[in-house]
Formats: sequence, structure tokens, C-alpha cells
Amino acid sequence: MFVLGHLLMLIIGCPGPADAPETPEPYAWHWVQADGRMVVHRGVNLNNHAKRRPEHHHGLDPTELALLPANGITLVRFLVFWEAMEPEEGIYDETYLAQVRADLLEVEALGLEVIVDVHQDVYGEGFGFTGFPTWTCSQEAYDAFVRSEGYWFLNYSDPNVVGCFDAFWASADLQDAYAAMTARLVAEVVDIPAVVGLDVMNEPFWGSLDAIEHDEVALPAFYARVVEAVRAEAPTLRIFLEPSLAASITAESRLDLSGLAGPLGFAPHFYPPYAELGTGWDGTFAAEAGALGGLSAHARTQGVPLFLGEFGIFSAIGNEDGYVREVRAAVETDGGSVAYWSFDHGSNLLTQEGEAGWLLPVFGEIWPHRIPGRLEGLEDQAVRFTLYGEGEVEWMAPFATGCAAEAEGAEVVATVRDGTRVQVGVVGDGLVRLALRCD
Repeated sequence: MFVLGHLLMLIIGCPGPADAPETPEPYAWHWVQADGRMVVHRGVNLNNHAKRRPEHHHGLDPTELALLPANGITLVRFLVFWEAMEPEEGIYDETYLAQVRADLLEVEALGLEVIVDVHQDVYGEGFGFTGFPTWTCSQEAYDAFVRSEGYWFLNYSDPNVVGCFDAFWASADLQDAYAAMTARLVAEVVDIPAVVGLDVMNEPFWGSLDAIEHDEVALPAFYARVVEAVRAEAPTLRIFLEPSLAASITAESRLDLSGLAGPLGFAPHFYPPYAELGTGWDGTFAAEAGALGGLSAHARTQGVPLFLGEFGIFSAIGNEDGYVREVRAAVETDGGSVAYWSFDHGSNLLTQEGEAGWLLPVFGEIWPHRIPGRLEGLEDQAVRFTLYGEGEVEWMAPFATGCAAEAEGAEVVATVRDGTRVQVGVVGDGLVRLALRCD
């Protein structure tokens, strides 16, 4: 798995542990990638502005995108839209699909990985938002819609929006069309190595159904259709599935993923009201930590990785960096990954002038990104894992200098800086605690 450490052992004559047991299997709820290591991602959404821009493009130039890996970001949740892919029933827009492919190749060239997110808000374009194409619901519903003058989220309560979602959840034909669209999308991009996942639907809304019943019955049945269609194109692609929209605020979910085939992930969002409305965080995090712990527990129960596909805080009182650290720590402690909303001009991640926003460097604070063996827990700049033999921990440390690794239960055989990353080779026999100390 790592060559440098193995060569060093041969040179100095240090054999691996005698009669070591086989490397332990990772826990089912950890995200293990092709190289056999467990991965923890810090990502961003790319991006909110794509909803409103011509051709649904993110609108960022190469210099602006290059700020992501330079600040330690390792993953992009990349927004795409059904209305752009299939503007007319049964007719796919090949120009848009080619644009998506080109954009993903550009992201890959930066060394970033991608989860492609099929995004919707308030159903879609018929109501002046983005997501479902107009042909999926009636013109009468669109004509009767009256946009809320309050917060955008309130538009979900409009009876016409509710009716369109009800029609979707009741229609096998519409759900099959959605599944076919996702399969067509995956066929376009699955050969791009950076594409490591598909997020099937952003924040599914239950319409007039009971929200709990939606998570337990209607949504899993819909996901089963999509998973079957996608598996025909990409048998091993990890498919991330979101609970109902209510979970974004309540941080509770009963989404049942049992019976679905292949690698999966649980991808809730997290927006306490003060974070969503921008009224400011009071500096306490006990309730929030408990809520995020509940989402992690649900992922463990389902036997899938946790990916917090969206979180953010939209105030400007000066403590938002602390909030990000708290969310990050609560999710990462058990091996979950996160993606911040959103990397746009004028946000606290990217200034209007296209420079790194004040909050972006917070994501580059040192953490173990890829971990061999079986992860047992993350601490502040330290990781515990079970390893029998040799392995390599990859740390993200874009702003650190003079890094040295300290190990308990293992021997450090190599520490090599590689751009924004530090590779630490270790040989161990059982539980290892590895810390990276940098100037």
C-alpha cells in the first residue's frame, strides 16, 4: 500500500510483526475507497450561484477554483439539475451533459474528488426555483402559485408546490423518469476517477404525506428505483441518499436504507434555525452535538458512511469559525465527512473579488484524510486506528511547516511532505495512536 516505508524497512532490516493477524475489516459505516483506506473529506458545495446563472454553470474561473485545494478542501459536492438535463420529456440536453463532464474534469485536475448532487429547491423551475423540469407537473399549478414574500423556505407550504410533490411521489412513471435521468447522468461521468459518489436528490420534500411515513416508506421505494437504474451503469459507485427535508432542521431521520444494493451513504443536512436565518450562534453547542451524534448513530445503524452534504452559517458576528469547527469535530470524530454551503462569490468562503474568504482557511486545519486499517476515532490532530503490519496515513496540512509524527503502538518509518499533504508511514501491531505536530 505504501512503497517508501516498505523500502526503508528493507534497508534497515526491520521486519514487520511476526505472525501478525490479517488487517482488520473497517467498520461498515466508514467510507473506504479503492486503495483500501478509510477517507475523511472536508468539502464545499459548487455551487449556489449555478441555480441562477445561464447554462447553470458555477461561474468560477480556474484561479478561484484553485483556492479549494490550496486551502485543504478535498471534495466538491457538484450541483446538477434535472431541468437542465431533460428540459423536454425523454430528450436529454447533450450540450449541458458535456458541460457537466468538462467541469468535473476540471475539478479532477485540481486533485479534488466529487459527489454529483441532483439538486432541487421548492420543486423547480415552474415555481421560479431550480430542479424538476416544468413538464413533470401541471401548468395550472405553476400559474396558481403565489411566491412568499417571506423567507424562501416558506414556499414549500404553498398548496401548488405540495401538489406537485404529491403527484411525484404517487407516480411510478415520474419516478422511473427520474431514475432514467440519473442513470444517463452517471453514464456520462462514471469513467472520471474523481467522481466517487452520486447524491440522488437534494432535500426531498414529503408534500402532504406524513414526514415519518415518507422516510420509512415512500422515499426508500423511490430510492430503490434509482439505485437499480444507476447500478446498471455503475455497480460500485457509492450512492448517497438524503432523508426528508425536515431532517435538515430537526436533525432526526428514520430513513431506511436496508435492502438497497451496493455501496451507499447517508447524506443529511444540518441547519439549526439560527444558522439558516443568520441570526447568530450563541457559542454553545451541546444540543447541536447531540443532534449530529444522532445522525452519526443512524448511519451506524444503517451500516453506511455519514456525509453531511450541507451545513453552513450565514451570520457575520465573528464566531462563525468556531461553529464550523464544532460541526466538523462532531461529524469527523466517528469518521464522517462534511461539505459547506456554498463556494460562491460574496460568501465567507470566497470574496466578491474572487479571493479566499476569511472562513475558507478554517477547513485547512490539520486532519487525517486517509487512514489505513480500521479507524477507531479522531482527536485533535491525532487519529486512533487498528493496524497489523504497514500502512500510510495521509494528513491534510496546507498551512503547516516542520511537521513531525508521533506514534504510540507503532513505529513511524517515513514522513514525507507532498504539497498540501503529509504522508506518514507506520508499522504497527494492534491499536495505534498517531499525531502530527507541526510548526
